[in-house]
Amino acid sequence: MSLSRSSGTVVPVPVFENEIGLMKASEFCSRFGYSMKTIYEWKYRPKRNKVPENLVVKFRGKLFIRTDVLRDLTPNSRLP
Repeated sequence: MSLSRSSGTVVPVPVFENEIGLMKASEFCSRFGYSMKTIYEWKYRPKRNKVPENLVVKFRGKLFIRTDVLRDLTPNSRLP
């Protein structure tokens, strides 16, 4: 969740509000500065990396990030 300043007050603005259910891992990496190696780590070692097990899915040989899982993360939790 990002914050937007509007007339001196801080208003929360959901990052993934208008996104579809799946985002390409490469798009996620370029948008938020993560490496593909990190995404693979999240997929195959979710408990060790403290991410939800269903955050990363593989479909037709490609990795995707589930935006609904990202939306459900509490505002205080952060991705590693």
